[in-house]
Amino acid sequence: MIPLTPQATTEQFIPTVNLMTTVGSEVQLPKEVDEANSQYKLSKVAVKWDPISSEIFEKTGKYEISGKTITSSQSVKALIHVFSNSKPINIAAVGDSITFGMNVENPSANSYPKQLNNRLGSKYNVMNFGNSGKTLLENGNDPYIKTSEYTNSLGSNPDAVIIQLGTNDAKPTNYSKINNYIDDYLKLINKYKALNTKPIIYISIPPKVEKNIYLIEPSNVEKNSTENSRNCTTRWARYFHY
Repeated sequence: MIPLTPQATTEQFIPTVNLMTTVGSEVQLPKEVDEANSQYKLSKVAVKWDPISSEIFEKTGKYEISGKTITSSQSVKALIHVFSNSKPINIAAVGDSITFGMNVENPSANSYPKQLNNRLGSKYNVMNFGNSGKTLLENGNDPYIKTSEYTNSLGSNPDAVIIQLGTNDAKPTNYSKINNYIDDYLKLINKYKALNTKPIIYISIPPKVEKNIYLIEPSNVEKNSTENSRNCTTRWARYFHY
């Protein structure tokens, strides 16, 4: 279990890079990675990776690759998760209406999880567990953790989980409780990390909201939900090297 309220430090920190693939399919490591400062603000830095043997893509496993930033020679770590071809890689898309596909014509065919599955191909199985209007906050007006989609996502045997929550937490009725946001997010992550499949966790930053709609306040999304999601991402990565 990771600390839920870790203290910021003066150190620069680079979260671990996580990549997924299947046996026989090589992946390219990114030329840039995210670096977090003491306030968990992210910026891009160039990195040079150690050589990768093609042999790691010939069998299943989790392989650690090291590298260093070009400007400061800070150590960087990547984990390449190589899955079997015997079954699709299960990806649980967890979230609110953005995940569900509200106001999208034919969500079952055009929601982002479906489009992601189309791009990844038949070796992947992206499951849509979106539920419109839901909050990340446990004491929000309509918490995601109280939905059947949440329960079903826990039972879906995910190899990876994409969390897209935070937009509805910007509503005034929820924003007054926003100080609980990071702790509640870390609790949610821990629920998925405790699963037997030990899934990779990806946090999707709430998208920009151009105008007040469904009582969602744009400035709250920009100032708090987005910032807190970034903070949560780097705090999680600092204290749990997944």
